[in-house]
Amino acid sequence: MSQEPTLDYIAACNPILHLPEYKMLFCKPCQNAIPSQELRRHLQVHHSQKKPIREPIVLEMQSLPVAQTLKELPPQPDNQPPLSFLPRPVPGHYCPRCVFYKATNFKNVRAHLNTEHKIFSDPSITATSTACFLQRWIQSPRGKWWKVKADAVPIKCHSIDGNGNFDVLECTTEANPTDEELAMMKMEVEEEQRLVDEEVGSAEQTLELEHDENTEWLRTSEWPRWFQNRPLHIIAAASATPSIQDLPLSLGSWAGEELVSPAVQEAVLRKLVGVTDHVLQRCEETLRSTPRSLRCWIKSSTTDVFPRPFEELQRESSRQKYHRTCRRFVCYVFRVHLVTRAYGLSLYEIFGLQLSRDQIRMMDFMYNTAAELDAQDATAFAMLAENMFQLLAMFWTDISKNGKMEACALVHFTGVLGIHSTELAYRTAYAFTPLLSSLIWIGRLLLLEYALPLQPYSYLKLPWPARAQYPDQVSRLVGQIHPKYMRKGCFSPLGYMCERMHHARTIANREGPRTNISWSAHLQVLSIADQEISMPGLRQAAHLAVARTEQRARELMLGLWPDVDLTKIKDSLVTHRPGHSFLSEPENQLQMSFKVLSRRAFSKDGGFSLKGPGRKRAIQYLKDRDELVKHMFGAIHIPSGMPARGEELRVIRWADTIAAPRNIFVLQGRMILVFSYNKATTVSNKSFYIVRFPCPVISQVLFHYLTNIRPFSDFLARQLQLTLASSTNPHLFTLHDTATGCFSSNACLKSLQLSTQGSFQTGHTIQTHSRSYALEDAYPAKLQPDLIDRYYQSSLLWHRFLLLSKGDPVLFQCEEGLEGASSGTVGYSPDLHLVAQDNEPEGVEIEVSSGEVGAQATAEQECSQQERVPVRKQSTRIASRKRKRVDTFEDTASEDSETDYVPVQRQFKQTDKKEREANGKRDIALEKLMQMQEELSKMIAAYQQERGVA
Repeated sequence: MSQEPTLDYIAACNPILHLPEYKMLFCKPCQNAIPSQELRRHLQVHHSQKKPIREPIVLEMQSLPVAQTLKELPPQPDNQPPLSFLPRPVPGHYCPRCVFYKATNFKNVRAHLNTEHKIFSDPSITATSTACFLQRWIQSPRGKWWKVKADAVPIKCHSIDGNGNFDVLECTTEANPTDEELAMMKMEVEEEQRLVDEEVGSAEQTLELEHDENTEWLRTSEWPRWFQNRPLHIIAAASATPSIQDLPLSLGSWAGEELVSPAVQEAVLRKLVGVTDHVLQRCEETLRSTPRSLRCWIKSSTTDVFPRPFEELQRESSRQKYHRTCRRFVCYVFRVHLVTRAYGLSLYEIFGLQLSRDQIRMMDFMYNTAAELDAQDATAFAMLAENMFQLLAMFWTDISKNGKMEACALVHFTGVLGIHSTELAYRTAYAFTPLLSSLIWIGRLLLLEYALPLQPYSYLKLPWPARAQYPDQVSRLVGQIHPKYMRKGCFSPLGYMCERMHHARTIANREGPRTNISWSAHLQVLSIADQEISMPGLRQAAHLAVARTEQRARELMLGLWPDVDLTKIKDSLVTHRPGHSFLSEPENQLQMSFKVLSRRAFSKDGGFSLKGPGRKRAIQYLKDRDELVKHMFGAIHIPSGMPARGEELRVIRWADTIAAPRNIFVLQGRMILVFSYNKATTVSNKSFYIVRFPCPVISQVLFHYLTNIRPFSDFLARQLQLTLASSTNPHLFTLHDTATGCFSSNACLKSLQLSTQGSFQTGHTIQTHSRSYALEDAYPAKLQPDLIDRYYQSSLLWHRFLLLSKGDPVLFQCEEGLEGASSGTVGYSPDLHLVAQDNEPEGVEIEVSSGEVGAQATAEQECSQQERVPVRKQSTRIASRKRKRVDTFEDTASEDSETDYVPVQRQFKQTDKKEREANGKRDIALEKLMQMQEELSKMIAAYQQERGVA
């Protein structure tokens, strides 16, 4: 895993200085004073510092007594010597009538005299008489000038070095510069200012995009036209949610003036954000009480009903993200309206936003009401909440009369979401779709409340009735609201967004995301965004998860650890009745397995009892059992194949329920996990089975937990009266005092953090599999032996990569004439199971048929732990034809091994030396896979030769 940067490295990367004399932070490379509130953005945008380095610097600097905002950086007094750490003073002009106005251009001074002092002609005021030298804290239009002593200003002069080259020197003269020197300095300053403004300045889109920049995505979204000649940095900053601290918000500079949202205004916006959350919660209550058939129409954006209903968000994190999008819209429209009115600016000129008179009148009423709102007045809050819903309904039912959709505030806000807040560039279709999805979800939720509210709105000027008052609710939703506001092709905000979403997904599927994954030159470190993952570190994490889980399981078995032969355990994939599992099969004799540990625990040596000191020991046992379950989550999540999503793994059931079948089975001597719920199922509404195989150690741990530890802990909790539940919890990941239910998403995350300090198994849709993983275009919808064998191969390769494949039955079949082959594991390469090493044969094959395995080889071979064989899966049909010539092998563990997780050595003995019969026609998929293997082997060999990697 990636290491945290050291303090010395962070200090070396810190460009910020603390100047206590001036009570400010100063960036030495940029020669700018930095307000404390802008420090994080400055380090990220101008110095490209990553979060592990940036955050410690921000944390240290923000605790210092320095200027927080730009307003707290006043200009220095005039006629002081120039500050040496700032850029060289520039020639400029000052206003002779007031003390605060300075500019680098005399025309600006003349305009200031005309407008502020009404001086239109004064022969005594000339460019020469007002000439001076200026400095400022920030080298952009945001900075305020002050005048410095002219006789102390260093000027540039030229000298000739020994080689005859011109050398620019800094020298200080007591005399005023000559006209030639002054003209040269002015030209240099103007060029320096142009470069600064180009890098830091207004971030405005002033010109039409070039043909090669104006992509199909930008042409259809029309964002370049919407925001032409408008400051993107101010627009992006205006959509931020208010800070929890009572501080003003600086939006940026426009026409030389800093636009700031005052702290009092931000406090009112925080109240409006709280009211918005209350409105959304009320809408979610309406959604929960709406019939499924009506919710299918809410989900539809066409004339036909959608097959799946509009539902609540499953994860709280997603719910907060979607709500945050609505909060941003509310803050944006209120903030830009109030700021432009306070500064006397045009809302359309700066932001391109147009608000109707009714919308402005409603916003002013709500702002004034929120400003005077008493937190203890529930009636006033309820009235404000209903008015907030009315305002949101006004925006979502705003229909364009002329076809210019950008005139609608919500459509305009989609363009604001398309501007990256830090990079100030337009988002790609791939990056924009999640933001647009959240806005569409909010729109459907609010329009459902608008159409059929669960409760009436009685505080409005015109009360809004509840759904029970409508005699025909279907006609109200399907006949009136849906065609007008929710259908693609209508001129409403939601209709526009649905069209944009369809187009954005089409482009995103075609172009895909920009990769942020790269390998190191020696192919041992994987870089993902800002994180680095070493392959030894990944294996170590898996080993730790397995080792800690087994250790805790052995402790909970109270000294017992029988070696169970899983091939003798009877189980069935087809039996489904409530409470059934392999523990229920009479042949297994596991129905009363809790007695094994209960008799040992309550014996004299065990020390358990229901009262006295033994009770504390019993309670501690239950706590240790909960720790085992938490560690077992990571031990199953990481080594069992391609890692699953938390929503799929956390709901594992070891016993059947009325509503769902179990997930844990024993099949052909292996513990298997079968999943029928995954992301692909929820999106496509088609059957999709995923099978995962725990590594051998975890298989034993899981078996002992289900047969001994779990039954005994349930028995113990009931006897100690720690739970009143009479039924058994069928979930695997649950605590001893939880009668029903399983781990939450947050509990799963904490369990992974606790335990860790093939691609079909990821559960993507078929489109993602075929596009990103080059897998066949068919759903694994039937849980047949062939599909289980294919999943077994995927898990087995993952076990080998993690060095956790001890005891797995593996069949190797080598080409004749080869002297040796290896089956261990070597240093990692991106496609471990497809890349042949120099000392490996290329004709090694695996055969698996109905749980039996066999091997063929040309000679006796020894397999070291540092080598491995590329494997090729054969179809079950071919394997069955070769069962007559199955070779035998025996597994012997390494005598030197100090751990249970090192792959065993395998010694093969050939029993049949006859030539193999023709394999016949292979499957098309297998032939393509072998062709890909050969091409990939050549590509990696050429890449390694080019990089000099052995």
